[in-house]
Amino acid sequence: MVELYPDGAERESTKTQERKSGRITRYFFEVYPGLMPSGACLRRSACQGVFWDEALKRSQDYDFFLRVSTRLRFLFVPTTHIIKRWYPENLSSSKDPINFIEKAHILERFLFHQEGTKYVSPRSISRKISRNYRRAAKISYALGNKDAAISLIEKAIRHYPIDARLYIDLLKILLMTKRRRNVRNWQMPLPLPPYITATQEFRNC
Repeated sequence: MVELYPDGAERESTKTQERKSGRITRYFFEVYPGLMPSGACLRRSACQGVFWDEALKRSQDYDFFLRVSTRLRFLFVPTTHIIKRWYPENLSSSKDPINFIEKAHILERFLFHQEGTKYVSPRSISRKISRNYRRAAKISYALGNKDAAISLIEKAIRHYPIDARLYIDLLKILLMTKRRRNVRNWQMPLPLPPYITATQEFRNC
């Protein structure tokens, strides 16, 4: 995959070696599978009853492919050539914690409502959730939003309390000045509804 940037720069993806074929669910918790809707071909029958969750703003594709991965085997074709263009107005280009929070919410739903432990160990899922909350907390810290950073790092600790780095991060955040605590009037996204599944069944509707 080639990434094109607004300044004319081109960058060849170095993550091709991480792409996997077969049952890829567990790779969501080891690396980022990098599945792109524009570069994926799926049989309609195989995806019947699996829908995009429109409650998500940034990570609909991540959520969709995670759920589909529990049903299908994937074939990675390294000879496929994809060009991805980045624009300043792209949501994925903005510097805010929403993307990582949404991924944490997706993984929480996978763990608690979609029987995720049938495919991946609870420890692996909790560790990945914690990592996403930690990355969101670090972005909030960089933006000067102390309240959000504390809330997010506490969530990271609850999911994976044996990670010593989280307590160092918490201490840094607590020592942070409060002069920018209300930056951008940022609000925590609500948890995702549990009824989006990888089957045609809709729970709790």
